[in-house]
Order: sequence, then structure tokens, then C-alpha cells
Amino acid sequence: MTHTIRASEPCELLALVPYQMGFVPRDSVVLVGLRGPRRRVGMMIRTDVGDVAHPEAGPQLARNLVAAAARDGASGVVVVLYRERALADGEHLDDQATNALEALLEAIGDALEIRGVVVVGETTYHEVEPDGQLVAARPLADLESTAVGARMVFDGVAVLADRDDLGRIPVPTAVHRRTAARAARAHGRPAPDALGSSGGWRSRSLAEWRGAVRAAGRDAAASRPQRARPTQWGRLGEALEDKHLRDAVLVTLVAGLSQVAERFCASDGRDCAEDVGLAVQVIVDPTVALAPDPTLLEPARAVLREVAAHRDGGSAPALTLLGVTAWWTGHGAEAGVWIDRALEIDPFHSLAGLVRTALDAGLPPGWVRRARMSQD
Repeated sequence: MTHTIRASEPCELLALVPYQMGFVPRDSVVLVGLRGPRRRVGMMIRTDVGDVAHPEAGPQLARNLVAAAARDGASGVVVVLYRERALADGEHLDDQATNALEALLEAIGDALEIRGVVVVGETTYHEVEPDGQLVAARPLADLESTAVGARMVFDGVAVLADRDDLGRIPVPTAVHRRTAARAARAHGRPAPDALGSSGGWRSRSLAEWRGAVRAAGRDAAASRPQRARPTQWGRLGEALEDKHLRDAVLVTLVAGLSQVAERFCASDGRDCAEDVGLAVQVIVDPTVALAPDPTLLEPARAVLREVAAHRDGGSAPALTLLGVTAWWTGHGAEAGVWIDRALEIDPFHSLAGLVRTALDAGLPPGWVRRARMSQD
């Protein structure tokens, strides 16, 4: 969804931030990029105040944030600091917020025009003077009556209370978790010659994945909760630990490439490298990019959430695929939550590491970049 907000309307811009992020930032710094002569709102990049205020790592993080905004085409920025306490006119920023702001302003330098610095507190928001003094207090309640807020409510866009809520997964019963664990152990990968052969382990696992997604789609169409299938979640959790099967599942999410997944499984990935590469290009490369198809993605994401919830020790592949699909749909903050959880489970997970690198660089998916290029 694209909204044109003028930089002269700080309340409209501040109202947009939580909707763009998907959650209310807390103790955060948000760098809002403004693109082109009309100062369209571009990329919004969030990080913790404490991280950018760090005396050693903070300056480099600040430079990374500014570089990401510049790559997105920003000519100016608004800096917004979120602090979880009451603020008053005439007081100064606390030491941590001051250090964070100084690191950002030094990184911005002459590269971008600073269109404003705002701090948002518990009940008010304030402009910030160059010496760190807070002025021009306005009540946060004013943001509820903005045009942006009204449009988002009309569109049914919800804002979560906390960033971690973006990565919410079901909470299975202990019985269901044990059932899933038994099914996972029974579904362990066989000898290599049975993995990709016709009707082999990978092909059967992919067929089960497709059946689970179809069932999730039917449940969603009927507006009913997804049925509990812990045995299936356990088998799929075990199957996704196989890299080739995980890549085949990713291919199924790209419109027009569905049959590549079967060939990929049957050939052990050997004969389909170009097709799989095309699937990745469709997600990443603006020259051939496609926007995601919600009818494919949403049922698949429902299945992935169940798989992640039922996997003993967590499922790095399922969480990574949730991160990939969140990033593809343009929800970078949500993608970051899923990817961070995946890397907690497996710090060396290659696909999760690649997505984390893209997120850190502020790289949007291909279809978003193409849309932004067409606006400029």
C-alpha cells in the first residue's frame, strides 16, 4: 500500500510509522527516508536505541542505516526516537538517546537532508532542538485523528503492541507436541538412493506439504481454525531439515513454477538449478520480479507456523521460510523476527543468513524496488 505524506505534516508521518512497521516501536530509533522532490515516504528502518548508542558498534550501525536509506533513493530523512516514559517540554534527551542521535547525525553528515528530529514518549511527542532539548509538545492522541490513521482503519490494517507479536505462532498442547515428535522420528531421512527417486522420500514429503497447504487454504476459505494435525506437522518439520526439500517448498510458493518442485525432488536438484535460480530471481531481482500471490503464500505460512510450533527445539527451516515470505511481501520487521529466531536455533543456517544480510542492508524485494523506481 503506497501513501504520499508530505514532510511538512509530522503528525501524518508519525501516524504512518506503526502501520508501516506493523507494531508500535519501543525504545527504538526509526530512520524515515524521504524520496524525490515530493518527499514521498520511502524506507523506514528501525533499530534499538541501545544498539545505535553503543560506543563501539553504534557508529557503524548508524552508517549502515544511512547507507540503506540512500540506496533506497532517499534525499532526506526524519529521525524518530521512541522512549517508553513520560516526556516534558524543556527537558533534554537522556544520555542513551543523546548518544544514539549523535551517532546518527554524524553518519548522515551532508549525505542526506535532515528534515526533522522527533522523540515520541508515553503520552506526547516533541520536536528535538539541536542541543537535545524537547520542544513543541503534542499529545499522541492527535495521531489517532490523522488522515493516515483513518485510512488504515478503513483498510483494516492492524498494529500489534510489540515487535515480538509479529512472530506469533500457535501454542500446541503437550500431547500434540509429543505426537509430532514421534512422527518426526519415524519420518527420518532414509538412505541417499531413496531420497529423490520417483515416489521416494522427498517426493512423498513434497506431496504431503502440498496436501497440508491445500487443507489450510480450505480452512481459511471456510473461516474456520486450521485443524490439528500434529502427526503431519511432525513429518513436515523433519522433512524441511533436508535442504533440497526446503528449496522445493520455496519453489512451490512462486506462481508458474509449481512443477519445478517435483522435478527438483526427483532429480536431487541436479537438473533444475536454472529453474530454482529463476524462482529466487523472481523474488529478488527487480527486472523479472513478481509480487507474491497471497492465495499461494497465506495457506503455506499457516502450515509453516504450525510446523515451527510443533518441532522440538524449533524449526530453523520453517522459521526461515516464514522470514523469506514476510520479506517478499514487504514486511521487513516481521521478517527480521522470524530470521532472528531461526538463527538462534541454527546460527549457520545459510538461507537465514542471506535474508539477514538483505535485511541489514535495507534491501527490499524486487517487486518493491521496481515499483519505487517507476515512481521516481
